[in-house]
Amino acid sequence: MATPHEIHPRPEPVPGPPRRRHRRRRRRKKRRLGVPAPVVFYSVAVLATMSAGLMYVRGGMFIIFSVISSLLILAALLINEHGGFYQSRRARRPSEARDKFTMLEVAILFALLLLGIYQTVTELMTG
Repeated sequence: MATPHEIHPRPEPVPGPPRRRHRRRRRRKKRRLGVPAPVVFYSVAVLATMSAGLMYVRGGMFIIFSVISSLLILAALLINEHGGFYQSRRARRPSEARDKFTMLEVAILFALLLLGIYQTVTELMTG
């Protein structure tokens, strides 16, 4: 049978260069670059409402404006869905602005998107 190994109560240190103590570096607070979601929501919603109003009042003169506002709404909704308007790996602090739209804001923007598409298609068909 094999002989049992002895375990020393205090192992002797291995000779070599002396160990350096490492200082812990403080992590700098990284500023989160981006735009708060309410700012994006109100700017896109005002633009889409102006587009819908101008299309209703003036008709075909503002088709390009309506298409551009619809594309901006679509881009805002896609950015919101993929990761929000701030790119960060940590959770949002209560003191920070929201980085995503609420469900009501998404519903309003989607309704404005559908209204813009409806008005554009109607104007192109009848105009």
